[in-house]
Amino acid sequence: MEERTDEQRKESQRLHQESQHQYDNQQNALCFVVIGSILVVIGVIFIFLANKRENNVMIGIQTNTMAFYVMVIGLGLGGILLLFGLMKFIVSSVKRKKIIHAINELK
Repeated sequence: MEERTDEQRKESQRLHQESQHQYDNQQNALCFVVIGSILVVIGVIFIFLANKRENNVMIGIQTNTMAFYVMVIGLGLGGILLLFGLMKFIVSSVKRKKIIHAINELK
């Protein structure tokens, strides 16, 4: 077996640190996905609470109620966080796969 040079060891350590950093980014992105999903679910629930009903017939959404504003904030912020989390997860996942491939090339 060949001995690793110091340069190869340093490169391997750097790649492992970068891999760990990308893994941490993936975990961070999943937190955004979970929080965004929760807010979207809350927004969907508040859609039904914001509906105006007369004689058990739905007429439309009341825009002057607190339920409407909670729905808008929940859906808007939840959607943004969900998309941001998914994009960050995909980017970090692709970068980490490239780094792992580079680590395997060193061996």
